[in-house]
Amino acid sequence: MYDRFEPKESTQGLPPRSDERREEWLRGVVRDGVNLLAIMDGRAVGHAALFEMEPRKSCEYLVFVHQDYQYRGIGIALTQTMRELAEELNYRQIWVTVEVINFKAICVYERLGFRRVGPMEEECGMVLHLKEDDEGP
Repeated sequence: MYDRFEPKESTQGLPPRSDERREEWLRGVVRDGVNLLAIMDGRAVGHAALFEMEPRKSCEYLVFVHQDYQYRGIGIALTQTMRELAEELNYRQIWVTVEVINFKAICVYERLGFRRVGPMEEECGMVLHLKEDDEGP
Protein backbone atom coordinates (compact mmCIF):
# COMPACT_ATOMS: atom_id res chain seq x y z
CA MET A 1 0.00 0.00 0.00
CA TYR A 2 2.72 2.48 0.96
CA ASP A 3 4.63 1.91 -2.28
CA ARG A 4 1.60 3.32 -4.14
CA PHE A 5 0.63 5.85 -1.47
CA GLU A 6 0.81 9.52 -2.51
CA PRO A 7 1.85 12.04 -1.59
CA LYS A 8 4.69 10.50 0.32
CA GLU A 9 6.16 12.39 3.27
CA SER A 10 2.97 14.45 3.42
CA THR A 11 2.08 13.68 7.03
CA GLN A 12 4.95 14.41 9.41
CA GLY A 13 7.36 13.04 6.82
CA LEU A 14 5.44 9.77 6.49
CA PRO A 15 5.39 7.49 4.69
CA PRO A 16 9.06 7.87 3.79
CA ARG A 17 9.79 8.48 0.13
CA SER A 18 12.72 6.11 -0.36
CA ASP A 19 12.02 2.38 -0.54
CA GLU A 20 14.77 1.63 2.00
CA ARG A 21 13.56 4.17 4.58
CA ARG A 22 9.94 3.13 4.06
CA GLU A 23 10.80 -0.52 4.65
CA GLU A 24 12.78 0.37 7.79
CA TRP A 25 9.91 2.55 9.07
CA LEU A 26 7.37 -0.22 8.47
CA ARG A 27 9.52 -2.78 10.26
CA GLY A 28 9.55 -0.50 13.30
CA VAL A 29 5.79 0.10 13.09
CA VAL A 30 5.11 -3.63 12.98
CA ARG A 31 7.63 -4.36 15.75
CA ASP A 32 6.57 -1.58 18.12
CA GLY A 33 2.88 -1.12 17.42
CA VAL A 34 -0.46 -2.86 17.42
CA ASN A 35 -1.41 -2.85 13.75
CA LEU A 36 -4.61 -3.19 11.76
CA LEU A 37 -5.01 -3.38 7.98
CA ALA A 38 -8.07 -2.60 5.90
CA ILE A 39 -8.24 -4.99 2.94
CA MET A 40 -10.39 -4.44 -0.15
CA ASP A 41 -10.30 -6.51 -3.31
CA GLY A 42 -7.35 -8.45 -1.89
CA ARG A 43 -5.25 -5.30 -1.40
CA ALA A 44 -4.25 -3.34 1.67
CA VAL A 45 -6.02 0.01 1.37
CA GLY A 46 -5.68 1.31 4.92
CA HIS A 47 -3.40 0.91 7.91
CA ALA A 48 -3.74 1.97 11.52
CA ALA A 49 -1.44 1.44 14.49
CA LEU A 50 -1.28 2.14 18.22
CA PHE A 51 2.01 2.77 20.02
CA GLU A 52 2.25 2.66 23.78
CA MET A 53 3.42 5.97 25.26
CA GLU A 54 2.85 5.27 28.96
CA PRO A 55 2.22 1.67 30.00
CA ARG A 56 -1.50 1.01 30.23
CA LYS A 57 -2.20 4.72 30.28
CA SER A 58 -1.82 6.28 26.86
CA CYS A 59 -1.01 5.36 23.31
CA GLU A 60 -0.29 7.25 20.12
CA TYR A 61 -2.35 6.58 16.99
CA LEU A 62 -1.55 6.71 13.30
CA VAL A 63 -3.79 5.98 10.35
CA PHE A 64 -3.30 6.07 6.60
CA VAL A 65 -5.85 5.37 3.89
CA HIS A 66 -4.62 4.97 0.32
CA GLN A 67 -5.68 7.95 -1.77
CA ASP A 68 -7.76 5.78 -4.16
CA TYR A 69 -9.90 4.55 -1.24
CA GLN A 70 -10.52 7.72 0.73
CA TYR A 71 -14.03 9.05 1.41
CA ARG A 72 -15.42 5.53 1.83
CA GLY A 73 -15.48 5.38 5.63
CA ILE A 74 -12.30 3.29 5.88
CA GLY A 75 -10.49 5.78 8.13
CA ILE A 76 -13.54 6.02 10.39
CA ALA A 77 -13.83 2.24 10.60
CA LEU A 78 -10.13 1.83 11.36
CA THR A 79 -10.27 4.53 14.04
CA GLN A 80 -13.38 3.08 15.69
CA THR A 81 -11.86 -0.40 15.68
CA MET A 82 -8.59 0.85 17.15
CA ARG A 83 -10.53 2.74 19.82
CA GLU A 84 -12.23 -0.52 20.83
CA LEU A 85 -8.88 -2.29 20.84
CA ALA A 86 -7.30 0.45 22.98
CA GLU A 87 -10.17 0.09 25.46
CA GLU A 88 -9.65 -3.71 25.56
CA LEU A 89 -5.96 -3.08 26.23
CA ASN A 90 -7.01 -0.81 29.13
CA TYR A 91 -5.53 2.39 27.75
CA ARG A 92 -6.99 5.58 29.19
CA GLN A 93 -6.17 7.88 26.28
CA ILE A 94 -5.35 7.87 22.59
CA TRP A 95 -3.20 10.69 21.26
CA VAL A 96 -2.85 11.74 17.64
CA THR A 97 -0.94 14.54 16.00
CA VAL A 98 -2.42 16.05 12.86
CA GLU A 99 -1.40 18.89 10.59
CA VAL A 100 -3.74 21.85 11.09
CA ILE A 101 -4.41 22.03 7.34
CA ASN A 102 -5.68 18.43 7.30
CA PHE A 103 -9.27 19.53 7.83
CA LYS A 104 -10.84 16.20 6.86
CA ALA A 105 -8.77 14.29 9.43
CA ILE A 106 -9.50 16.82 12.17
CA CYS A 107 -13.21 16.64 11.36
CA VAL A 108 -13.18 12.82 11.52
CA TYR A 109 -11.26 12.79 14.80
CA GLU A 110 -13.60 15.33 16.36
CA ARG A 111 -16.64 13.37 15.14
CA LEU A 112 -15.21 10.32 16.91
CA GLY A 113 -14.67 12.17 20.19
CA PHE A 114 -11.10 13.49 19.98
CA ARG A 115 -10.47 16.95 21.40
CA ARG A 116 -7.79 19.40 20.34
CA VAL A 117 -5.13 20.12 22.96
CA GLY A 118 -2.19 22.47 22.96
CA PRO A 119 -1.30 25.18 20.47
CA MET A 120 -2.57 25.19 16.90
CA GLU A 121 0.62 25.75 14.94
CA GLU A 122 1.67 23.58 11.99
CA GLU A 123 0.41 20.53 13.85
CA CYS A 124 -2.03 20.06 16.67
CA GLY A 125 -2.38 17.35 19.23
CA MET A 126 -5.71 15.66 19.76
CA VAL A 127 -6.70 13.33 22.55
CA LEU A 128 -9.50 10.85 23.04
CA HIS A 129 -10.24 10.00 26.67
CA LEU A 130 -11.33 6.39 27.01
CA LYS A 131 -11.96 6.39 30.75
CA GLU A 132 -14.50 8.77 32.28
CA ASP A 133 -12.27 9.51 35.25
CA ASP A 134 -9.40 10.67 33.01
CA GLU A 135 -10.43 14.02 31.58
CA GLY A 136 -7.18 15.83 32.30
CA PRO A 137 -4.78 17.12 29.61
